[in-house]
Amino acid sequence: MLGMGLLRSCCATALRLRWYSTSRWDCRKDNSRTGRFFDALPGAVKPQIRVRSSRFLLPSLDQTIVRRTPELEYLRWRLCFPEENTHSMTIPKPKHLGPEYADQFKDESVAGAYVNYPPYTAEVFEVLDSLIQDEPRIVLDMGCGTGDVAGPLASLVDHVDAVDQSAAMIEIGRSREGGDRANIRWVCQSAEDFAYDTQYSLIVAGASLHWMDWYEVLPRMAGALSDHGYLAIVGGRGMDTTPWNDELSKIIPTYSTNKDYESFDLLDELESRRLFSVVGRKRTAPRKFSMSVDRYVEMFHARNGFSRQRMDAQSATEFDAAVRELVSPFAVDHVLSFNVTTGITWGHPSPNVA
Repeated sequence: MLGMGLLRSCCATALRLRWYSTSRWDCRKDNSRTGRFFDALPGAVKPQIRVRSSRFLLPSLDQTIVRRTPELEYLRWRLCFPEENTHSMTIPKPKHLGPEYADQFKDESVAGAYVNYPPYTAEVFEVLDSLIQDEPRIVLDMGCGTGDVAGPLASLVDHVDAVDQSAAMIEIGRSREGGDRANIRWVCQSAEDFAYDTQYSLIVAGASLHWMDWYEVLPRMAGALSDHGYLAIVGGRGMDTTPWNDELSKIIPTYSTNKDYESFDLLDELESRRLFSVVGRKRTAPRKFSMSVDRYVEMFHARNGFSRQRMDAQSATEFDAAVRELVSPFAVDHVLSFNVTTGITWGHPSPNVA
């Protein structure tokens, strides 16, 4: 194996790191910044470096392949490309996605209402299963909530780490069907505090990704993915095509405690900050789902701005009555029926750290 001194010297004069979606770092001719990267590598990770030659560039050294870890992701971007990861950091996160609103998902009332959401269809798990290419098939469900993804997915993979900051949601997830599987590890912790010390062949996140510190969490996810791993962002149940949706959209802002809310697109927010690169998209086929009017109304109290612990009692009562009055004409024997569909977007989180 090439000595570290010679490796650093060659890299300092001939190579530059660039990020590719292949989950490798491809070093090309450029300048000496790469030398600073290798000088800063922790001793424990230096043996992971290996060298390949190619007839197209230098005869003895043109590429350096480095195994990805969170530490290497951080060093690579801080030391090699400081000018490329500064301007995007000036984009503030939308105020309505701030921590004061994220905290409501720790409320017990929110966890209790969360179970009223329709379950994900089998097609969702078929798509997620197809995205896993590396062995072992270890999945991180970040912001797992009450286990809507973790429970069913555990039957298809080797192991699932189900992580959520809400102790109430974790407790419900454990108690649901499949929640006691031996290959599920339930972790009550925030996305920011989680260790990311395992190589995952897939990371899944749903609406909880809205509330995370994107600049901290996305780069750490990038470092925790296996060579062919993806971050899959799972959308909601697509209940916005109901015939009463237009009128409902007028009721919601009247009673929501999140007065800062503004329409947004999560993927646009992430891509504008260069934190996520989309590889593919899939929307599942519509599936008919039925639920009682009471359950439908209660479901809204799992949403941002509608925690019963944050709303005053009168507002909560008035909101429930307004929604019930709106949807009841569409119910048959007090049961609503509508189609649900889920959008899944997968790609590569990027180590764009400041």
